[in-house]
Amino acid sequence: MSLTTYTMKLSHIRKHKPISFVSIIAVISISFINALFVTNASANATLSIDLSVTKKEASPGDMIGYTVTYANSAFENADNIRITLDYDEQMLVPHDIGNAVQSLGTVLYTQERLAQKTTEVRVFWFTIKEQLPSGSTTISAFARLNADNVSTLTAPTVNVSVQTKPVLVATVSADKDTVRQGDLITYTISCRNDGNTIARNTVLVDDFDEQNADVIQTSTGGSVQSGEARWSIGNFYPGQKAIQTVTVRVRGSSALNKLTNMVTIAADNAIRFDYLTSTTLLDAIEGNDSLSVRMLVSDENEYRVTSHTAYRGERVNSEITVTNYSGSRADGILVSLHFNPLYFDILDSKGGIREGNTLYWEINQLENGGMRAWNPVFQVTSNAPYQTPLAFTVSAGAKNYQTDSTEIITTILAGTPRVRAAIQESPRTGPSALLSILALSIFAGVLGFLYKTKRHSLA
Repeated sequence: MSLTTYTMKLSHIRKHKPISFVSIIAVISISFINALFVTNASANATLSIDLSVTKKEASPGDMIGYTVTYANSAFENADNIRITLDYDEQMLVPHDIGNAVQSLGTVLYTQERLAQKTTEVRVFWFTIKEQLPSGSTTISAFARLNADNVSTLTAPTVNVSVQTKPVLVATVSADKDTVRQGDLITYTISCRNDGNTIARNTVLVDDFDEQNADVIQTSTGGSVQSGEARWSIGNFYPGQKAIQTVTVRVRGSSALNKLTNMVTIAADNAIRFDYLTSTTLLDAIEGNDSLSVRMLVSDENEYRVTSHTAYRGERVNSEITVTNYSGSRADGILVSLHFNPLYFDILDSKGGIREGNTLYWEINQLENGGMRAWNPVFQVTSNAPYQTPLAFTVSAGAKNYQTDSTEIITTILAGTPRVRAAIQESPRTGPSALLSILALSIFAGVLGFLYKTKRHSLA
């Protein structure tokens, strides 16, 4: 190359603006960074995750939702997003988790990309199991976020407090507000579980006044022992209700003002609940300053009650008692029993004097606290009207005290008389009858033998 040519090329170059070395380096750096973001956008993404729950306190059977909020605050996309929710599978059952996948106590949600400057929310719904330990239970959960070339992010753990306890309640009502000696009274016991979990090994107990009352009948499943009627309910579920009944008879010897009845319902994991009820006993109250007369009759179960049923031809046993509660001696006492002859015949008056449809007994004197009793026996007539309630009425009065009275309501039913009715026995076949039959048989055999022998000799 000649000197002239070199000079021309050099002068040509000098006509352009020189390019600095720093500029060249900058261009190369920018190109490299752009290429890096194109191949791995997630590397420069700024991700975050947060977890919350719809309620902090709950009960068994409630539904709770875990809310996962995740965001990309960078100017680049985040790829291959993976959200994992870890929950307690012993306490929770998935209810609605959308497109997520559930497995072994985790819920996994995936999406292809989280765009730049984007926030998204996912809610996963669960149901708290019904059968949880009694008391306070804490249910915990936490969430994790993963993306390509981004370290795992973990949201703080959230807790739900579940209070589980059965709440047992019982109420008692009686079919009578006041009773007399010999009366039947039926208690209706209603119980329920107002709590939020199962009451285990639940037992309902009616502690009745065994010194003044006898149990006549309990509802199905009831057992009576040592002054208690008891029902074993077992598992008693939230919201479940039960009704039981117990019928008692007030003893004739009872002298209390009130008949008490204590009902208790308890379970292994519940606080015991007690309910006390009382029924006024009229005999003790009225007897403070007067004579008291009572009449009891036998019903189909042989219990003495103040009302009963009977059948035509059936015998009815009764008991009339007169007690002096006046505080002093009573003189010239007259006891009268009124009955309807259309319904009853007198089988045994027990010393009573009959005048028409009334039996009378007289007592010259009865000391304070003294008692007299009679047991007249009646029989239902063969033409007694059916299903028509009628009354025995008994009264007692003295020269120096007012008259007291009471009544028994009787209803005649159609049907066959029960065991205690008058029944004619068939003649019994005893040992003497058997011997007579045997002797006659032997005698007939001998006669037959002699007759045959005589005929044979004649022949």
